[in-house]
Amino acid sequence: MIAKSLSKNSLNLIIYNAIALFIPILLVPIMSSGYGIDSVGYFLFFLAVINFLSLFCDLGLSTYGIKKYNEVQNEEELHVFYLASIFIKFILHVSVLLLAMLFYALLDNEKFTVLFISIIASYFFAITPIWAVQARQQFFLLVIFQVFTKLSLIPIVVLFIELELGFLNVLFVYIFLLLIGCIFLQRKLMFPTKIFPNFQYFYHAKRFLKEIKPFFMNRVASSILVYSPSVVLGSFLSPGVFAIYGVAEYFYKAMMALTQIGNQATYPYISKNRSKRYFIISFLTFLIGNLLIVTLGLCFNEEIILMVFGSKFTQSSFLVPFFLLFGILSFLNIFLGFPLAALLKNFKPVNASSILVCFVYLSAVLILISYDSVNARMIIFTLIVCETLSILIRGSIFFSFARKAWYLK
Repeated sequence: MIAKSLSKNSLNLIIYNAIALFIPILLVPIMSSGYGIDSVGYFLFFLAVINFLSLFCDLGLSTYGIKKYNEVQNEEELHVFYLASIFIKFILHVSVLLLAMLFYALLDNEKFTVLFISIIASYFFAITPIWAVQARQQFFLLVIFQVFTKLSLIPIVVLFIELELGFLNVLFVYIFLLLIGCIFLQRKLMFPTKIFPNFQYFYHAKRFLKEIKPFFMNRVASSILVYSPSVVLGSFLSPGVFAIYGVAEYFYKAMMALTQIGNQATYPYISKNRSKRYFIISFLTFLIGNLLIVTLGLCFNEEIILMVFGSKFTQSSFLVPFFLLFGILSFLNIFLGFPLAALLKNFKPVNASSILVCFVYLSAVLILISYDSVNARMIIFTLIVCETLSILIRGSIFFSFARKAWYLK
């Protein structure tokens, strides 16, 4: 039964994450040939901002929302919970938009336009109730959402290139697809079909923030550690140079896609059933998968880049080993996070370690910026150090807690 549940959930999540990973990969050579290499840099910057903001403004729903859903049986209470989250996410995105306008002078016109569009796209993605789909374990709905919003981009880009329509038009179409996808999931889950907030939920929003605060801080820290490097480099580097970095990063993204399949399949189940056997099976399965990616990446990274992305991006190969090491460390850190926390019913080490490591990372980035030393290698090295620190903190605390809980010697 456990194996069947894991395989069913994992299959849908494999498809979901594979589409999220491979569609941008397929679009890179198409865009570079049709729009030029700079368009690839802008497109990867666009995705980086969406990933960063949507996780930053996730408010912890991808973790706490699942926990809340399993604890609350009252549909009305869940709807109020969801609408309060929309209110807060709207305020956060408007604040980010205003902040971006203040720093307009730091970016060129086209990069600022991409940033502006990505903030709007992030809002529609952030209010999509993906956490509720995961809590219900109806992962086939996520596959439908991904097919509609991501897979359809390939014929759209090809058509726009043939019609000689500008690159920015692709981004506007993506916003529209996200909006339709959000409404689709809202209706399938029988959630309120709301895109913009109702200010009568201000009181509920305050209570919501108080309730979700520890998980929100964890997601903020996670979003900064995982996605801000691409945003930082995308802001400082030229689009062409950032495209080189972005191609190498896909080896890390492949590992994270696999890791997130394990996390998304494991955490909701363990949160409900607290099965040690399920946790161990899931951990070993996805560890083996990540080690296979590392082996392929170390042995054939130049051939893979040439075959998938083309000769324009072969310079990316020197960054690949750094991303592979970072990927393995991130895998260990994620499984020492909420899946193990749910098993032990102790979330404090996860939240505390994320905030502490985030502080270390931000301090290092500020030092790099002040010394004008922002480059790909230094950012990746900083991330590797931070992930190692987080693993040591979580591992030591959880091991100590597990010995007391399970009477290990």
